[in-house]
Amino acid sequence: MNTPTENVNPNNSIAILKNLLNAGAGFASFTYKSKGDGSIARYTLNLGFKYISLLEKSIQELQAKIDLNEFLGESLLAANEVMNSLQKSLLAHNNGTQNEDYTRKGLMTPLGNGVSINHDDSIQIFGLVQSKKIISEGTPKKEVKSKPITILKNQIKKDLPISKFREFALDKDAMQVMRINGDTIEIQ
Repeated sequence: MNTPTENVNPNNSIAILKNLLNAGAGFASFTYKSKGDGSIARYTLNLGFKYISLLEKSIQELQAKIDLNEFLGESLLAANEVMNSLQKSLLAHNNGTQNEDYTRKGLMTPLGNGVSINHDDSIQIFGLVQSKKIISEGTPKKEVKSKPITILKNQIKKDLPISKFREFALDKDAMQVMRINGDTIEIQ
């Protein structure tokens, strides 16, 4: 394709994205405005990864930490819960389904490598974050009021490969410019 810039409406960009990704696009770069805190950052994503491999690697790394007794007490309980969730996800994905605990199960249809369409026709891009550069700070985040076990599980997941997995909405209010394999797509 290699056009310098294409202006697209998010609803008409599915074909462009599918063509780029099916042509072997492995990385994407884009400027994204967080829906949570309003910060703006430039992300580089790896689109050419296998989710099953990511789960397997995360399970292996977590098991090694458990075997080395890196977790005690509540931390060990949290690590075991994270392991159980990762194993359930791996089993489900190996069977071509999603983890039953996934809150958005069945709401998205995969379109190609790293792109899905939501039940409301919105487009989601998935990938592994390779880099993130903050362009504009957002509003401070509210205090987290999670249970202590949830905070521990989040800390454990943060150190695993699965923590790089992110989802972004292809939405004109959130994503302004995307670059894939030298092609620039401006979202309008």
